[in-house]
Amino acid sequence: MMTVKTQPKKHREHYILFAPNTPFKQKRVELKTRYERRPKHRNKEQ
Repeated sequence: MMTVKTQPKKHREHYILFAPNTPFKQKRVELKTRYERRPKHRNKEQ
């Protein structure tokens, strides 16, 4: 027997927020600080 993962049902709020002709616009927020990856082996010679 296979199990099928169903998508969650979208609510009315979702349709209102993402519809193109509503006053709600999606905002892209820029990060104030950028993540910098630390080296795994600090003492290892490169």
